[in-house]
Amino acid sequence: MNFEAIKENDVVYRCIGDDFDQGILSCGFMRKRTAERSQYDFRIGYYSCLLVLQGNGRFISKEGTVITMQAGDLVQRLPDRMHSTEIEPNGEWIEFYISIGYPVYHYLKTLGIINSDQEVQPTRRHTNDILNEFAALLNSLKAAVDERLPYLLMKAQELIIRLHGSVHHTQREHNDHKISKACQLIGGANDIHYDIKEAAASRKYGL
Repeated sequence: MNFEAIKENDVVYRCIGDDFDQGILSCGFMRKRTAERSQYDFRIGYYSCLLVLQGNGRFISKEGTVITMQAGDLVQRLPDRMHSTEIEPNGEWIEFYISIGYPVYHYLKTLGIINSDQEVQPTRRHTNDILNEFAALLNSLKAAVDERLPYLLMKAQELIIRLHGSVHHTQREHNDHKISKACQLIGGANDIHYDIKEAAASRKYGL
């Protein structure tokens, strides 16, 4: 897959259950060519992260801190946290995003996989290596019956974990251990329900 094949807006929104903020499962490619595609004072009740594939912009935190966004950056939209994303209106911006419900976000944050202290983080991810996996998740989510959604939720989590695992960390080995443990927990699960206390205890005692 190449950038030329990405449409202006190729996304899908699904939900597990009736509560959107709790059960959302969404992803997609987005092109943002004009200033009107910027989002100011934006707030959502669930978690979303995006990988900047191409282009530049600015992330403005609720405190007013301005952070440059560029290709290769992982950008997080944290639940109920006001922020703005200002796109450089030169027609270059392309992103792939994944959105998951608040309970899954809380689980990953409890494990230490999601670092909510940094909303924009540079990654080591080579975007060409993961484009096909993004497209596969998008197409699977479009075609899936509702009963299949929990399994695709696990795939979405895997991609989120891998994206966070590619972030530049100062304590690389420690984070690799946490990411490996999270993958083991997800891979061994038969459904989407996790015992957060058990997961946190596993992290605490280095299991």
